[in-house]
Amino acid sequence: MLVVALLGSAACSSSDTPAPSAANESPVEAIERAAAKASPASSAAAANACLLGYQTRYDALLPLEKAAQVASRPAEAAEVEYSKVLKNPQYHSVRYTWKGTRTKTVEVLGREIEVPQHDTVELTGLTSSTLESFKGTYRAATDADEAALNAEIDTSKEKALATEGGKAVAKNVGGMLMQVARAYRDVDGVGDAASFNSVESTLYVLDRGVKFAVTVNLDDDAAANRDKAIGLATQIVETCR
Repeated sequence: MLVVALLGSAACSSSDTPAPSAANESPVEAIERAAAKASPASSAAAANACLLGYQTRYDALLPLEKAAQVASRPAEAAEVEYSKVLKNPQYHSVRYTWKGTRTKTVEVLGREIEVPQHDTVELTGLTSSTLESFKGTYRAATDADEAALNAEIDTSKEKALATEGGKAVAKNVGGMLMQVARAYRDVDGVGDAASFNSVESTLYVLDRGVKFAVTVNLDDDAAANRDKAIGLATQIVETCR
């Protein structure tokens, strides 16, 4: 499971004798190496080379004008961020945000505070994927999944999970991730498969061997965000039809 893998990776990175392939790696490089091993190859992506070709130009697939139209906000008022923190363009993103009046509650050091909730339209995650992998990843987690995660934490031999305190921290993190994982719902009629996560306000789409994600957070109503995300994703898919 993801939590155990991440904690295990952290434990390994703190070792006095790292494996030669991981020696002197930055955290970013370690993440990319792990992701490269985990990502499935998909021959089906060859059928959609057009969409995959936008990996290095997300802003051409989702230009400011289109994002502004989805948000019903003026283009000139948007803040534009094109993130390329990791080398792999799968993890690049283009994000458009507009300041508004909405707020959200977050917990900081045990206290709940109100922070601004900016209107957001974002595109990220362009990469090849199989249908099996997509459906296995973007599905609603179950009680059985959470029980399996906790059991894996309890039996793990990783140094980070050797104490009861470490296990408790891992289970707490796992519980928070599970809240997000339980929020996936299948969406019909977009690409070959699609799933909307109401916590993230993100629609994940697979079309002819290529997946991508669009985040639309313009309203406190998750259904309204989902509908606009579906409309935007449909336009993106049609770009390469």
